[in-house]
Amino acid sequence: LPLLKSSDPRLRHAGLLTLTGMFKGRAFSEDKVTSEMYDLVGKMVDDPKESWWVAMHAIEALNRTNLERIGKHRDRLLQFLDYDSVWVQAAAVITLAKISTEPDHYKIVLPAILKKAASFRVDSASSRSTGAIGKIMKSAKPEVKAFAKPLLKQTYAGMPGVLKDPYTGAVMGRGA
Repeated sequence: LPLLKSSDPRLRHAGLLTLTGMFKGRAFSEDKVTSEMYDLVGKMVDDPKESWWVAMHAIEALNRTNLERIGKHRDRLLQFLDYDSVWVQAAAVITLAKISTEPDHYKIVLPAILKKAASFRVDSASSRSTGAIGKIMKSAKPEVKAFAKPLLKQTYAGMPGVLKDPYTGAVMGRGA
């Protein structure tokens, strides 16, 4: 808690890593994460002046919580889709995917995350975001699937024949 409450973004980032984990460390188990921690995470997500690294990990930490709490931050998460960082955008798509089939959200969230996921030209961002959308769509109600069908057709019809990473020119192997 002291790290998540810190005025120093580096310390808030370190606190968030306890909720998201990192390549050499696991996240706290769910029984160690409190509602207060998620409240602090939500404040970081909602703060337009928050550091991008902190915001990205706050979005990833928010992904662990329940659908109601994610839904409270829907509009702010949608704003992250326009950030000038593919990693922040991907984190937002993955977290929004969790509520993208919910009755109060799907008409707003699904078109936005499908459009953004289709725009990714970095392999891991593309594969992680489309995987999250695909996973949640498997359990979607029939009316959500009916709503999504023309969006998916339009998305796939608009994809280029060859997807290349914008930074390296490498042809994407998994994301398409």
